[in-house]
Amino acid sequence: NAALALARFGDDSGKQVLLQMVDRRSVASGGALSSPEVDTVMINALRGLALVAGDGERMVLEELSRNDASLKVRQAALEALQGRFKGTAS
Repeated sequence: NAALALARFGDDSGKQVLLQMVDRRSVASGGALSSPEVDTVMINALRGLALVAGDGERMVLEELSRNDASLKVRQAALEALQGRFKGTAS
C-alpha cells in the first residue's frame, strides 16, 4: 500500500488512507476479506500510523487500543501509542 510506504519514509500525506484502513467497518464492508485478513490490514495501517500520527490521531489509536473486537488490533494500537507518544501524558 502506498500510504504505508509513504509513512515508512516519514511522509504523512497518506494519513487519511491509513485512517480509513483502521476503520474496521470500512475495511470489512466489501465482504471480500475474512476477519483475520481485516485484522492484518488494520495492524499494518496501525504500524504506519505509529510513524506519522499526530495529536489528532491519538484519539483513534486510544479508542482502538481499548475497544476493537480483535485482541491483536488492540495490541497493535497500544504499541503504536507507546511508540509515537511515549513520555507524554494521556
